[in-house]
Formats: sequence, structure tokens, C-alpha cells
Amino acid sequence: MVQWRDIEPDAPGEFDWEPVERQLGRISAAGLTATIQVNARRHPNWLVDSVPRLTPAQLADRALATIAGKTDNPAGMPMYWHPAYLSAMQGMVEALAQFVLRSDLRKSVAGIRMNYNAIGTEHWLVPTKVRSADQWNLPAGVEPGTDWTFGTVDAYRRAVEGFYLDAFGYRGSDKPITTVYMRARQDASDDYANMLQGDNRIGVFHTSSEPEPFTLGQEEQYEFFRRFCAAGNRPCYAEPWSAAVNHKQRYNVPPMSAEQWHYWRHLGDLQLGASIVAEYAPDLRAEEPAEAFAKTRAFTSRYAGTLGRPDLAPGGWIAFRDGEYLRGDYEFLIQAENAGQAPGYTDWLPTSANLGEDEDARYGVWSRVIQAGDEIRLHINPTLLASLPEATGVEIRVVAKPADPAAVSTLPIKPPAGLSLATESDAADARDDTASSELGLLLRVTGPSTPILMHLDSTDEGWSELVQPVAALDPSGVDWTLKAENGAVQIHLFELRRASGE
Repeated sequence: MVQWRDIEPDAPGEFDWEPVERQLGRISAAGLTATIQVNARRHPNWLVDSVPRLTPAQLADRALATIAGKTDNPAGMPMYWHPAYLSAMQGMVEALAQFVLRSDLRKSVAGIRMNYNAIGTEHWLVPTKVRSADQWNLPAGVEPGTDWTFGTVDAYRRAVEGFYLDAFGYRGSDKPITTVYMRARQDASDDYANMLQGDNRIGVFHTSSEPEPFTLGQEEQYEFFRRFCAAGNRPCYAEPWSAAVNHKQRYNVPPMSAEQWHYWRHLGDLQLGASIVAEYAPDLRAEEPAEAFAKTRAFTSRYAGTLGRPDLAPGGWIAFRDGEYLRGDYEFLIQAENAGQAPGYTDWLPTSANLGEDEDARYGVWSRVIQAGDEIRLHINPTLLASLPEATGVEIRVVAKPADPAAVSTLPIKPPAGLSLATESDAADARDDTASSELGLLLRVTGPSTPILMHLDSTDEGWSELVQPVAALDPSGVDWTLKAENGAVQIHLFELRRASGE
């Protein structure tokens, strides 16, 4: 990320790409890729002197408080819809495209994040007091601009979108220079949606990724992202609101550790269809939760970009939650058909007791409880199921814990006749009737050709990861169940996957 002033500091058309090359060099050395974005919190000084502007004295007016903090320009805020500003914007975008085309570090460029750069980087609404052009200060020799209207914004944004598409080769070329990512906008017009619908080479991004939306407007942005990304036929990336190690507690979201915020944010991005899940440098450099972060990234790497291609996906999963916005479970090719309807299938349970240094605490925050004798009905994506091998090479992974650890001490785990018992311990392969003297919870998985029993250790109050090979699959058996056999089970995640990794 660079500011416009960093790359075109002295005069129009005179560019200095060293700030971009320096950052790309670090990215390349780390074996990573990154998007490039040019922000406009700081404009070139020559540009602010070339168009009508609001002076610092004007911006000090309380009526302009909504925009005053969006710029760090010494001479004030430029009129973004002025022809000279648009010309400068077009020239900068064209130069950026040529830089990427010729750069020796091009392989480290994952794409370009398109910024409108109107007021600051992401804003465009002009306060009522200065919508008239005669309220803007005119530097010497500068022609006046026009009044601001909502139509002004639409015309400006369409122009900027065209600058990027033209400069990076989307029009008149079969292969763009690199992917241009356009913003998921809850205020998107039909023209904007039609533009995206007409060319699935155009990427989509959003910048407020969190474990869940915290406002209705943010939820609408997430849904726009899902609309264009869930099909899996275009590049899509999600950028977090903040680094997990620096996240702020939202008033309507359960308390979360950095591990949990990072983990649930990744799950949320995957189920929306993200093919790239972006992270900020503080999370990449973090030492204390590094192991938990690495496990989450490994999971994301397996699934990113495969939601729309169930025939190629490594598997499917469902993370059980409720939530305030974007309500319901986070589903990836597996759905819960009776979510919130089956007896004992409760709302999320606050798990602040799970906050701590244990990396498995990342599973907390949301979960579901299946009371003894109750079940959750699951539906497996039929294309995914048909793509999995029927005989070997498939496994089930369940993350669960006793809902009432105190009650577990009274539960014998002798399996019902005809069912095998799977446990989290490789040393417990061959349990038989003598297991009746042991204690614990049983979770029955029905769906494979032979039902499976999974055992939750009575001595462990934390989360257990239960992994069990599936001996045989029925490729037409898309309806599965999870049933608590002998006690209440708190379940976080169910995963059906090809047996190849964590």
C-alpha cells in the first residue's frame, strides 16, 4: 500500500516506484504475494494546487467533521470530480499498469485493489455546506468546478472503473495485465452489478472482514461479496477490518481472543467464496499465537477458492454458530437442515472460559449443543460426495466437547450392538465389550455405508478433534445425521474430507 503522493510527488507524470518495489521485494523474499493499492489520504501537492479545494481552515468547521479526518494534505482537500483531478487519476492508473507489466517482481503481485480515491481512499459523500462549487477555494489559474450531486458520484465512479479496466487490459485484450479487484458495495447500482456479471475476470474484494458483520450495512456488503464470489468463477479476496492481534471488541459479538478472531474470520471468508484470505503484517509477524494462526492458515489454504468447484474441493465442512448478523451456521458444501429446530439444538454458547493460550481455544465463541438422544440432520453437496472415493481415502473430522463435563462421569461408553467405536486415540483401535467400564460421550455419525461412533473422553473438558477414516461411502447418500447417543455434546465443527491433511 502506498499513498498517491509517494509515487508521483513532484510533477504530473513523474513517477517514483521505489516505495512499491521495496515492499514487493520483502513480499517476494518471504515467498508471498500481495495486492497493490494506491491510496489518496495524501495527494501530491501539485494536484491539490491544480483543482478547487477546501482549505484547512474550512475543514476545521464542525459541519465538515465527517470528511476533515480523511486527508493529510497541507493545502486541503481537492475537488475529486473536477476534470483536472480525473485526468490526473487516469494518468496515475495508466502508469501503475505499465509499472506492473514491466516489473521484475510481477510474480509477487496478486492483483490491484481499485480505490476510488475521492475523499481519502474510500469515501465520497460531500457535506451539504460545501456541495455548491462556489464554496471551494480556487488556486491561481484554476477553473471553477461544478456543484456536487449524487449523480456526480455515479459519474466519477464509472469513470474510475473505466480507467482501471482500460489500463489493465480488460477491454480489447484476452488476458489482463493482472487482476483488478473491485469493491463489494452495498450501494451498488445495476450498472455496477451488470459490469461484474459480464466479466468474471474482474475480481471482487471487501475490506471489513471480521468473524461476523456488526452492522446491517456491513451484512449487505458481505452478501454482495457472496453473490459474486460463491460460484467460484472469479477471483475474490477479503481484507480484514484489522489485524487479529489488534482487533477491537464489538458490542454485539461474544468476547474473543486473537486466535478466535483470526480463526472465525477465516471461516467466514471461506463460506462467502473468498479465493484469497488476506492478512495484515502484525498477524504474519505475531509470535505468541503463531502456532494457532498457522493451523488456521493451513485449513484456509486447503479450501480457499473451491466453494464453487465441489468436484475439486478437498472436502466440505460446517461450523455451528448463530450470530447477530449473517445469522446461521458457516457452511461450506455441507448444510444443517434442522438448524435451530431440533430439540436441544441451542443458540450459541458464550465460551469466555476458553480464552487463553491453548491454541485449541480458537474453536470457542460459537457452537451448538445436541442433547442426549437428539440429532442434527446434515445435507452433503451431491457433487462433492460423488467426487469422493467410495472405498478408502475419506475421513470425518469432528471438533466437540462435553456440554456438561460433570455429567460425563456417569456415562458408560459401551457401544450399541453392531457399531464400531472411533476415538481420538490411535492406541484405542480395538475396543470391545470391556469398554463398558470406561466413561465418556458417544456421537453417532450416520451417512457412511456403516454408521460410526465417535468417543469424547470423559477426562477432557476442552475441545477434542476426532478424526475417523470412512470405510465406505454411499455416493447417493447425501443425508447424514449427528446424534448424541448418551449425553449432551457441544459441537463446533463437522468436516468430511479427502484424507490428506489437517
